[in-house]
Amino acid sequence: MMWWRRVVGTVTVLGTSVPLAAAAAAVTTTASDDSDGAGSQGSQGSRGSRGGQVVDQDKSTVHLEDGRALRLVQVQAYFRHGARTPIHAIPGEVDEEHWDERLCAALPDIERPLRITGPDNQPRPICAANMRQKQTRLPGGCHIGCLTLLGRHEAFTLGQRLREQYMDAFHFLPSMYQPQDVAVRSTNFDRTIETARLVISGLYGTKGMHAHVTTIPVEEEFLTPNTRACPRLRELFVEARKNREADRHSAAKQLKQRLASLLRVDGKEVHFVGIRDALVARHAHSKEVPAFLDGSVRKAVDQYAVDDVVSLFKYHQKESLTLSCGLLLKNMLSHFKSAQDPTQAQPRMRMFSCHDTTLLPMLLCFGIFDGKWPPFAADICIELYRDENSVDDHYVRVLYCGEPQRLPLATDHYCSYKTFEGALNSLVPDDFKEACKVARKRDDPATAAAASQSSDSFKA
Repeated sequence: MMWWRRVVGTVTVLGTSVPLAAAAAAVTTTASDDSDGAGSQGSQGSRGSRGGQVVDQDKSTVHLEDGRALRLVQVQAYFRHGARTPIHAIPGEVDEEHWDERLCAALPDIERPLRITGPDNQPRPICAANMRQKQTRLPGGCHIGCLTLLGRHEAFTLGQRLREQYMDAFHFLPSMYQPQDVAVRSTNFDRTIETARLVISGLYGTKGMHAHVTTIPVEEEFLTPNTRACPRLRELFVEARKNREADRHSAAKQLKQRLASLLRVDGKEVHFVGIRDALVARHAHSKEVPAFLDGSVRKAVDQYAVDDVVSLFKYHQKESLTLSCGLLLKNMLSHFKSAQDPTQAQPRMRMFSCHDTTLLPMLLCFGIFDGKWPPFAADICIELYRDENSVDDHYVRVLYCGEPQRLPLATDHYCSYKTFEGALNSLVPDDFKEACKVARKRDDPATAAAASQSSDSFKA
């Protein structure tokens, strides 16, 4: 039950060996096809071998045609921050775009007050990476990685969609915000914390209690692949980057050489992930893009950037995903286990404000990666249901950007929790600290430099 095997590297889909991106798309399409060939992914469910079509929805209970009456118990929502200024610059002789500081202003009319704490209501920890980004100014005044007005609106809109789904349609969440009902965790970056505030504002409005957002020290962070806390993961990423360069096909090599010539830089300075970051930020905010980086070139850069990031998990698939997502999955399953115990008071919703480098590995773990980079304000919602006709049976439904996904081992959109738990437990480490130890020290300066570059390039 290892879903992740289906979407990493070159795999066999329907008997044919295909490249990574095409395989991911094919697996997602195949997994979403109904047994009768309809292939619908609509919100009304699919007609699998156990039925599965939603025939009625009574408050928080979904009635299926096969007799299951599934009552919503808990939702865990993981979302990427909204649109931001670029973190990476286009190398070489390209004019820097102007990022007026007003673009990064707050929106007090749609933002409720905010309370930020560390673990156990301690003060917010200091995050050196966040501080460095805030101190690095772009022409015009905005700092790099800053949540923009567009990003704030995207986060607010996401909150409104969650309200429509879980308050208006399901009558699942209470109408007034209470931290004990909606627990919010964020990585320790201003853009993710502000995104969480805007999502709460879209969900509950701007009046009332402060939106309470909790964060933790960077050395304990598990919402993104943490190469600083896990030396073995850093080592795996360094090896993967070297293998990726050796395996890179001729079209990608030719594009790197062409861009190096046009940008008048050494080919080693051309990184698809970094260039993509700058281009996406410019396009999102209607900024000018050099003509030679637009159109088909931009599409190629985007695809090669996706392939570069996914290749980090290609060469040691299980170990890389385990060290990247294992603690996140362990935390997720622990919360779901507690939610199944009626004697324990648990939040109805748990929100996690994070990054694209959170969502992409999660999609790989779930076996539903579509080969595309998660956009700004993308979200994965995992819903836990209890079968009212068999109280010991629980199910999960996964939605990506609001669209129900059929997991590879499920017969419809509602997957048995035991199946879900069993598949993900294969990626939960027994001893994370022990698994993160490197086999031997790496004293080679070139390797150390590559490790630093690997850590810096895999950011969101």
